[in-house]
Amino acid sequence: YKALENNDIKSSIYSAIDWICDMPFSLKPIMIGYDISTTFLRDYNLSSKILDVGLKSHPNDPWMLNNRAYVNARANNVIEAEKDMEKLERYNGTLTDSMTVCKEATKGLIAYRNKDKKTGERLYQHAINLADKLKANSKEVKLKAKINMFREELIYSNYLNFSVLEELEHLHIPENNSSLILLKEEILEEMEKHNHSIKLQ
Repeated sequence: YKALENNDIKSSIYSAIDWICDMPFSLKPIMIGYDISTTFLRDYNLSSKILDVGLKSHPNDPWMLNNRAYVNARANNVIEAEKDMEKLERYNGTLTDSMTVCKEATKGLIAYRNKDKKTGERLYQHAINLADKLKANSKEVKLKAKINMFREELIYSNYLNFSVLEELEHLHIPENNSSLILLKEEILEEMEKHNHSIKLQ
């Protein structure tokens, strides 16, 4: 926590991993380590490995199954993402409303990575519609689904869907929501890299 306060991301992930090693059955260090590796480091393979540890002691945890599917899809490990989603679909417990939204959005991500734009768009839109009905964190959950959908649409279009880019650029994100700001910035950075590589060719 102290390292994060000081914006020392490298130290924070080392400390989180040490914490996980000390308490491998505790969800808290798993969640913290996952957040650091996903949000700040954008190391989706590391995020997946962190969740591997958590799922050994909590094999049916819906949050971890969904998030491992998410990061595996982000790393283009689509087959592994689909396996986690299948496990989540078989989960016989009650999902929170927020978790239901996240599950639909992750299914949309997987569809996009399978080059199925139509299904991906439909699933993301379903997630966004469900988010509108949430009693808590509705705006944040909806924004996250939208940003992820915009990223997938841009990747699918080879960064040529300028109307989506314009929507993303004009999307208002609260200044105190650093994770969503970083998620948006990541997409804009990838867009800039893509355009730069085209100019060099």
